[in-house]
Amino acid sequence: MSRRVGTARTRPREPLWAIRGRARRVQEAASHGTREPHWIIRDVVTVAVLGLLFTGIQLGVDNQRSDREQRLESLRFVREHSELNEDLLKPFGGLDLRGMNLSLLRLSKADFAASNLSKAQFVGADIQHGSFDNVAAKEANFSRAYLWQSGFVSFRAEKANFAEAVLVDAKIEDAILVEANMDRANLEGAFLKNVDLTAARGLETANLNGVFAMTRALSGLRDSFPHPRPFLFIPAYAG
Repeated sequence: MSRRVGTARTRPREPLWAIRGRARRVQEAASHGTREPHWIIRDVVTVAVLGLLFTGIQLGVDNQRSDREQRLESLRFVREHSELNEDLLKPFGGLDLRGMNLSLLRLSKADFAASNLSKAQFVGADIQHGSFDNVAAKEANFSRAYLWQSGFVSFRAEKANFAEAVLVDAKIEDAILVEANMDRANLEGAFLKNVDLTAARGLETANLNGVFAMTRALSGLRDSFPHPRPFLFIPAYAG
């Protein structure tokens, strides 16, 4: 029996471009296996930034809420003590009463030393013998307030409203009342020293009879009236 001998078949040679393409795909697969796609990194960073931003906004809102709650608590404290005996000292020093409404309250002998009264409302309030030393009261409203014999030392009240306020025999020293409204305010017999009334309004209608004004007391005011002035100015005072 004879053996049939066949011819061995050889595998066709793979083109060079196919070999290079396969090598490139293998390399890209290996590269993707060790690095995250760019879009994943971008999204992770975006989420992190948004999270931080939201946290910051929330903290700001919480701080504002806490700040307002604290001011409302200070207002409640003042209101609760406003009807105490007029002869008793009312210690309200160091309070934050920004923007709070204290109009028409009876606050005789109230001590607001070192308090923040910016934009607070004291319309028609009775604060005779009050103390406002080292107080910030920018844009506060003291119109028609009764401030007889009250003290205002190191008092800052830019653009404050004192229209028709009673400041008889008050002591105002080292005070800033720039652009304040003094329309028809009654300062009869008041003591003024180093008071800046630059650009103050309504001075021509204010009652300045008997005012004692020391050196530099009337910055912005001395030239508002013709001689003789309706107040006593003492330029030689050096105390």
